[in-house]
Amino acid sequence: MGDFLEKIKRAWTTSSLYKRRVSILLLSHDRNYTLERICQNPKEGVLKDAPFYHLSADGKKKLKDKGSYLAQIPVNVNEEVFAENESILKKLCDDTKEAGIYIIDDFLKQLDDRDAAAIGHQIWINRQLFFDLFEKTLSTDCDAQVFIFLEHSEKRELIPDIVDAEIQIIEHPYPIYDEVKDIVAKELINYKARATVKIDKEDEFITALSRHFSGFAYSTISWMLRDSLITHVTNNKIDTKTAKGIINEVANRKEELINKQLGMNILKSTTYKPIGVDTFLSYIEKRKDRICIPGQERLKGVLLIGPPGTGKSMLAKYLSAHLDKPAVEVQLSSLMSKWMGETEQLFQRLTNVLDAMAPVIIYMDEIEKMFSDEGVGSSAGASMVRATGSLLTWMNDTNSPVFIVATANNISRMGEIGLTMTRRGRFDALFYIGYPDENGRKELFKFYAKNKKFNLTDAQYITLAKMAPFFTGADISGVVQEASTECIGVTNPDCYQNLVNAINLQKARVEAMRAMYNANTGGVMKRLAIPAGNFENES
Repeated sequence: MGDFLEKIKRAWTTSSLYKRRVSILLLSHDRNYTLERICQNPKEGVLKDAPFYHLSADGKKKLKDKGSYLAQIPVNVNEEVFAENESILKKLCDDTKEAGIYIIDDFLKQLDDRDAAAIGHQIWINRQLFFDLFEKTLSTDCDAQVFIFLEHSEKRELIPDIVDAEIQIIEHPYPIYDEVKDIVAKELINYKARATVKIDKEDEFITALSRHFSGFAYSTISWMLRDSLITHVTNNKIDTKTAKGIINEVANRKEELINKQLGMNILKSTTYKPIGVDTFLSYIEKRKDRICIPGQERLKGVLLIGPPGTGKSMLAKYLSAHLDKPAVEVQLSSLMSKWMGETEQLFQRLTNVLDAMAPVIIYMDEIEKMFSDEGVGSSAGASMVRATGSLLTWMNDTNSPVFIVATANNISRMGEIGLTMTRRGRFDALFYIGYPDENGRKELFKFYAKNKKFNLTDAQYITLAKMAPFFTGADISGVVQEASTECIGVTNPDCYQNLVNAINLQKARVEAMRAMYNANTGGVMKRLAIPAGNFENES
């Protein structure tokens, strides 16, 4: 978070030294908090004597003290400016002579030259006005002036690419985990001072809350925490039970928000150790010190390929518990939008949120449905190509402590994109998760039947496993559930026979699904990847 402030300080120093105006495009997910951070004028350093001014580009002046927000910006705002079709921002550039840091909020509104009733939710930039404005901000001699154009991060796609070479573009990202802890701690200090509340195990409470708040903007953290405190605290004390209620409410709200806005789900971890994938688990165990650490030396992720229903998602849930890291499922297809440019904006926001949530395990299921060459010629396909390209670049270049577990049932559907996904820069390893072998099926039958009171012998489990070649974990779970249902309301039911009957009912479907999968993949899947363990011989 402090990095963007350092860049502003350097811009002020440059302007002071060379007597030239410096312009910055500052992108933020939480503009009020960004303003607050900028305008907390330091007692020491290069900004200690810098005057601050602020104007919302729609003409609304903010009159706050210098230590909080900003003084009134010295320009006249009236309807004549707009009637003359002259940008208030250009007038600002012409009229402003005083040294200082000038923050202009929502300036893109002044660059929209279409009828607002006809354009929906998109902003259409008058590019000539845009370039005239920045030429003015770049060519003016002055004592020391820094112009900061403050916009929401989602507006990044609206800025012409050529401007990148003419103006500094700085992003104030979502707060990372340590910064979230500071925000939560300060909110609790403020709450305790106002409500005289005592908090049991406060450090543990702050840590738990901060994990759930990672990935949120400051304002969201603030209002959500305040609302939860008011809802749950009733006796001037936050004990263990009250703290758990607050944490659970925050976790549920977070899941609702990220699912609605970004197609993400919080994965429920499991301590159940997956069966038959010892090679994969050994690979993870030897490299666990490199998982979810920052920097390019970290393990980036793995791609799991193989038939559907073989337990690939279970591996992600197990890794979350085994590595003690939160895990989220990203449903990439839910980010597709019919609005031009919105898909790219959602993908950009997704990667920003994932960076902020780190350290985190990211689960992407059936990526072939998203990273496909199909429809590339259409406008939606072109948008998809740009969005997936930016996501692939992020996967390759990010230094955030994230670990990606992606799955694909049929990587051949991905065409050229599929080939790029298999190269070393995207994932550290590709593993094939096949059909469980006989011993794996026996253990799966035991696992799913353990709470059903079937009372089967080991020999019966072995027989069931022999009867069910190429049954996946999902198939076996369905068989056990069907047999259990048949036992309901029956005195002394023959549970073993019910299981046999359920297997026989499913054999034709299982064989048809296997034949379809082999026909679609052409056997290429196993040749691309390392076997994750011992599986059924498919020859």
